[in-house]
Amino acid sequence: MRKCFNILLCFIVVTSHLGTQKIFAQNNWRPKKFLTVGLGLGAGFLGSDDLTHFKTTYNYVNEPWLFSPLKGFGGAMIFRVELAYRKFGPKNMTFLVGWQRYKNRDVSQYNNGDMRQLELNMNGPYVDFEMGRTFKRHYIINGVFTLFLNRKVSLKSNYQGDEKAGFIGKYEGFVPIAFDLGVVLGVYKDPVFLTCKITYPLFTGGGSTNLYNPTIAQSQSDTPVIPSDYYNYVYGMGYEGIKSNIDGLKILITGAVVLKMFR
Repeated sequence: MRKCFNILLCFIVVTSHLGTQKIFAQNNWRPKKFLTVGLGLGAGFLGSDDLTHFKTTYNYVNEPWLFSPLKGFGGAMIFRVELAYRKFGPKNMTFLVGWQRYKNRDVSQYNNGDMRQLELNMNGPYVDFEMGRTFKRHYIINGVFTLFLNRKVSLKSNYQGDEKAGFIGKYEGFVPIAFDLGVVLGVYKDPVFLTCKITYPLFTGGGSTNLYNPTIAQSQSDTPVIPSDYYNYVYGMGYEGIKSNIDGLKILITGAVVLKMFR
């Protein structure tokens, strides 16, 4: 009995040692350093309280004559191009700079065939910092912090039909700074990194500046801002313009190719 116990004890010690060596080998391989370039496509569910209130009041005022109301911008495609420095190992880190563009449209149609068309565009540079873990030398789970700088925002309004319709033109603003927090799930297979990034804004600037059309302001023929409350606009009551702080959830799939590996 004692002999069997000693054999079992030796077996446990040996297998534990081999298991420890295997775990140590998996989690302590030498990190690699890469320079990568990538393209990303995804969906942005962007909006603001001002845009939602404009849609609601616009549809309310025009309800008797609308064949199809405004639906809101909701989800639309985001395009990204980026350059990254990656330290890839058991613990990995990524520093990334890039440029992002978002574009979406909303349309209302009247019973007489007239149409109001709105087009929202947002673009600008951003910086990502990611940090996390690698599993089985291929699978990545990172936390990500994204900083957006000088994001340009424009809302273009057209009306097909009555030439006297209000606020026709391009209204512009900018977000000086915004930042998101999120998670990155990815896989690395030499020479490609494929990632899914999900982020949500923690802060978005531009809350004190309106989307503004200087041409209309100079001509004084119409409001130089798009009213956030269409009801108040129509009935000559006080109103504020739509602010620049438009933001929301972003989900992106990015493929990046290794340009250079550093020793």
